[in-house]
Amino acid sequence: MFSLKSLNLGYIRRLIGYAFKHNSLFYLAISLSVVSVILELVAMSVLFPLSQLATGQTLGSDFIVRSINFVGLNPSIRIFLLVFISLFFFRILMMLAGDGLIAYLGKKVQSQLSSEAFKNIMTVFEIQEIEKKSIGYFISLAGDETARAGGLIVILSKFVNLLILSFLYYFAILIYSPTIALVVVLFLILSFLASINILKTIGKLGIRMVDESQANSSMFLDSLNGFRSVKAFSAEPYVIEKYETSIFQYVGRTQFLIDLLNLLGRLLPLIVLLFVFGCFIYFNGAGNNNADYAFAATLLVFLMRLLPTIGECANVFMKIISDAKAGKDVLEVIEAGYHHKAQSTSGKDLNEAVRKIEICNIHYSYNKIDDVLRNFNYVLECGNSYALVGQSGVGKSTLMDLLLRFHLLDSGKIMINGTSMSEISLQSLRKKILLLGQETIIFNDTVFKNICFGLDHNLDSIRRASQLSEIEETIETLPQKYETILQYRGSNLSGGQRQRIGLARALLRQPEVLILDESTSALDQNTRDRVVSNILQEYQERIVIFVTHDTSITRKVDHIIEIKRDELDIV
Repeated sequence: MFSLKSLNLGYIRRLIGYAFKHNSLFYLAISLSVVSVILELVAMSVLFPLSQLATGQTLGSDFIVRSINFVGLNPSIRIFLLVFISLFFFRILMMLAGDGLIAYLGKKVQSQLSSEAFKNIMTVFEIQEIEKKSIGYFISLAGDETARAGGLIVILSKFVNLLILSFLYYFAILIYSPTIALVVVLFLILSFLASINILKTIGKLGIRMVDESQANSSMFLDSLNGFRSVKAFSAEPYVIEKYETSIFQYVGRTQFLIDLLNLLGRLLPLIVLLFVFGCFIYFNGAGNNNADYAFAATLLVFLMRLLPTIGECANVFMKIISDAKAGKDVLEVIEAGYHHKAQSTSGKDLNEAVRKIEICNIHYSYNKIDDVLRNFNYVLECGNSYALVGQSGVGKSTLMDLLLRFHLLDSGKIMINGTSMSEISLQSLRKKILLLGQETIIFNDTVFKNICFGLDHNLDSIRRASQLSEIEETIETLPQKYETILQYRGSNLSGGQRQRIGLARALLRQPEVLILDESTSALDQNTRDRVVSNILQEYQERIVIFVTHDTSITRKVDHIIEIKRDELDIV
């Protein structure tokens, strides 16, 4: 059965709270919309005394007539028509202002949710949390989900206005014809009972729509990122067929079914309206009595506004169910930022230089079953360089991740200058320790901005970092040198050039602990030797750690740290 719980009221309440908290103009927008609704009902009420005058009847003493008398005007067909037109004119102006403002605020909420979700994904979530989800999940989250949430704010506002308008129209009909009002109530009850299954179906379709959207995004992006592999394996027919099947299921079936059910919700009241009005004429018509027919025509106008408005209410309500059932994840990501906001700044600031890092009897496993590191101990001191070696899978990269608190230790502790790393703020820690991996992310931007990577540096300091990473000469040969635009994923650079851009990016930051995890693997031997020598010379008073299999690097460093499989009981 349909229930309020299935409507996901918690999500709707939190979304409205977020929207109003960050956009106080919503109060003005709602007020304008409500005023416009009231103006329409007042305008429509003018039709009753207008029909009385048109059929030669004596005017009653309703609100409209009293108001016209109050301002000193003589009630006439001309005056009533002018009042009707004027009220509708202001109704449209208020509606334009209110709906326009709500539409703007809906888009603003979407952009706020998208930017804040992206910020929290980047700052709050741990690496293992990101890796558990598909790339399509996060693309859909910051795209489709935020668009759906922003749209939901708009249709919630619309629903409130339609609800108020429906109530006011029904109240007016109740005053003028209790019989018709009773018929309308019976119709609404029967319609609601008949629509329960439709509501449940739309809710299920909304959830399915989100899953399919995420799957489509993943398929599209995975194929684009793996474009070279797709071509190399002649797998174009496979990915094309898979995407065609997926997008047809999403757009051609799920979205179509939702639109079809919504269309039914809009048109059904119009069909019923003709039936109800026919019954009214049949049971209440009195021969050729023009007064009765004028009254009936006026009620018809009200019904032509009431029933389609109720139908639109039902349509919007179904849309709310669809989007509210689908929505949730984006607000959870936003709220995760509130819960973890203090994490990066909590703890002590590491103001002094890093002199010593003590790794004390640490233990770590990814799934709490298979050990990656167990009872590992070591001391790293400034003025020394280290090579971390061992077979693949023994935990070299994991150890480096632990030094940056990408993961939390199962047991043991890591001390920096005698202070437990857990007591140091993440923000302070990651200013001191920098990890550069094998793959360098290149953005579709200038060489200058790719090396800066968010920092504010002058060209001289960037050139110095580029010289140390042996990329300066290559940059000088580019068409616009440091202002040359790099293509998507650095496709106009070689693998070694991309790595050296990454090295320049790391060296520009001048960390006190520099960790290079296979960061020179794509360089030729001569270039690698020069780069490693430059780094060791530049960082001779700091701590440098190479995670590597390259024996030419191990011969250059001061100490070799070897992790063996048998020490971890890894088979």
